[in-house]
Amino acid sequence: MRKITILLFTILPFLGFAQTFDFTGVDGGWTGVQSTLIQNATSVTITFEADSDPKLRHAAANVTDPVNNGIIGITLKNNSTANEFRFVFENLQSGGNAGVVLPISSNDTAFQTYYIDLSADDRWDNVGAGGTQNAIDFAFREPGGTSGNNSVDNAGSIEIDQIIFVNAIPRPEQLIYNFNVDGDNEGWSSLADATTTISGGTMTVTPADPGNAIAKVTNGVNSVDADANSHMYLVYRNLSADNNQIRIQFRSEVDNYTAYSGTNVTVAQNMESFATLIIDLEAAKPEEWSLIAQDIQIAIRNTNNGGNVSSAGDFIIDQIGFMTIDNYSIADGSWSDETIWSNGTPLTSHDVIIATQVAINGDEVANDVTVLPGANLFINKNKSLSLTGKLVTDSASNNSVVLRSDSDQFSSLIVDGSVTGEIRYRRYVNTNASIGGNDLIASPVGISSFNDFYSDNNSYFVEDPNSDAVLFGPFDNSGNPGVYINYDFSSTEPLIPGKGYRMGTNATLASDSGLNFHGTVTTSDVDIPISSEVGTYGSWNLIGNPYPSYIKLSDFLAANNALFSTLNSGVYGYDGDASDGWTVWNQAYSDENPGALITPGQGFFVASNSTGGIVSFTPSMRSIGLSDDFIVGRNSNEMSSGKLSLNLTSSTGASKTEIYFNPNATEGLDPGYDSGCFGGNAPPFSIFSRLVDNSLNQDFAVQSLSLESIAEAIVPIGIKAMQGQQLTISLSELNLPDG
Repeated sequence: MRKITILLFTILPFLGFAQTFDFTGVDGGWTGVQSTLIQNATSVTITFEADSDPKLRHAAANVTDPVNNGIIGITLKNNSTANEFRFVFENLQSGGNAGVVLPISSNDTAFQTYYIDLSADDRWDNVGAGGTQNAIDFAFREPGGTSGNNSVDNAGSIEIDQIIFVNAIPRPEQLIYNFNVDGDNEGWSSLADATTTISGGTMTVTPADPGNAIAKVTNGVNSVDADANSHMYLVYRNLSADNNQIRIQFRSEVDNYTAYSGTNVTVAQNMESFATLIIDLEAAKPEEWSLIAQDIQIAIRNTNNGGNVSSAGDFIIDQIGFMTIDNYSIADGSWSDETIWSNGTPLTSHDVIIATQVAINGDEVANDVTVLPGANLFINKNKSLSLTGKLVTDSASNNSVVLRSDSDQFSSLIVDGSVTGEIRYRRYVNTNASIGGNDLIASPVGISSFNDFYSDNNSYFVEDPNSDAVLFGPFDNSGNPGVYINYDFSSTEPLIPGKGYRMGTNATLASDSGLNFHGTVTTSDVDIPISSEVGTYGSWNLIGNPYPSYIKLSDFLAANNALFSTLNSGVYGYDGDASDGWTVWNQAYSDENPGALITPGQGFFVASNSTGGIVSFTPSMRSIGLSDDFIVGRNSNEMSSGKLSLNLTSSTGASKTEIYFNPNATEGLDPGYDSGCFGGNAPPFSIFSRLVDNSLNQDFAVQSLSLESIAEAIVPIGIKAMQGQQLTISLSELNLPDG
């Protein structure tokens, strides 16, 4: 919507008994005075010259009920230096004209709404006797200017979107009430025979006169667009043994907020924990729950008492909300189980409410998902949830939404819209060991402080007995030759999505378990700067997947290949032992494995070109999937065509080098397709290749050749190993094209 009001909340339009000029295709009888009126598709614009007295005028507005329409609202965008207008109207009390002045902003970039309150002005409504207001002007002025107080100095224009005559300034809309601030009732108050206490994230309603009156609370401050929000929900705990019902009442714009309508709802008693009550107000009151609703009431009752008066016992409310709900959970169970839902298994277009404990055991899709307080949504390993709309979680809970994974299976969450609240991603991190130890990771969520992450997982950290340092931190490529940093456990450094970290856990973390990453979900672009510094590892930058889902390798390389060193293109994944090489996924690998995915929470190195730049991760890269990370023994990529691997093994180590055959490659250096060994030189135990044309003194972990090279190329192969070792060289993943 292109209209912005000067109030702090979304303002809902008034219809009903109000009088409205919305200028959709018609000018409604309004004209320009000392100005030209132009009709737009959904608005009108008056244009005027310098030193003029521009006005928007209606000679016969026919406001027939000024008593009940004493609030005048105008929505406009002022593209001029005018800084006030004078609203001129007929003086129904004594004849002639009357007017009031209102300041406005100049040179607007967006629409603003201004309200004039004449509800207590006898000139407007003839001392309550009524009449008809016809001749009306909005006179735009620039007092203090060189042209006089009734004129404007400069030429300009003012676009008017709407003019309304209503009986009250529209109330701001609020759809969720959390009571998170002690003492802040968020517009709710006692209406009759009750006291309210806001503390500890709840509103407690205590009947003031048990057995003699109905205890009521009301909200007389805010409103609800009933047409856009069919349901009301209540997260509550009833401590009373006798009160068994609440009545929801409201007033609606349908009858100009004259009469209350409502519906009765049964509630549980003597509750030990919170539960969620979902009320379909549109179904209960289809005529009344329409347009704008306000003055919402909650009345606590005991139907066994005469007059339905309340008995003793607190009624505690954790959250109140209004929304349209296509489907909501009514029991614990699996998402795919139709019996746990109010409307069968959710459709991909559904707005879904999680009010119980629900587990996702497949690849599920919905529009919006809201997880209410006390409820849980679990996404199991190798499963996923994709939302075309938004996700709302309970920020007060650490387990509102939990994604589960283990050492070789990961879950995914993809949200196209906004995310309110936080999630928890449980991700396995490899153990610290002399062989096959440590891991490169990236946080799948945004965490504001490392100390929060440490506190969540402190029993799994490897700690320095002589300091406060723990085995966790980023890589500093400016510290010649490049060093890993270890954070102190008390560090408040944020864990930034897209940034990579080294970590190793102690032996207590089981392979089917994971660390808790609790934080915000990234749904937008993530830009991570990379640089090339001096030293052996100066060009190497530790980054990682910023999303709680897989990302597509092909998309990542397409967006970022130009930033990488021509000698070390692609991503370098740590396989558990840096002494015998790294897992390298470059363009050749991507071409042969177009479905290759980088796991959630995966960190990896990239080598920057000499100028550096910004690595981009985009939401379009996100994907669901089943693949593993880079750690040896846990990655089972399918064999690709046009590839062979040479393996070197001994009693204590293993290494491999890969040769691809690709129509985009040559016998020389092919940026994107040839990738040198990490750090520029092959590690102490390794097998590697050199370029066929011998143009560079560089050890390569991955080399790509043309298809024609299969029959005739001689590839130089190098081996590094300790003298006296028994070595085995083998050929694997041999998959060459026919011919």
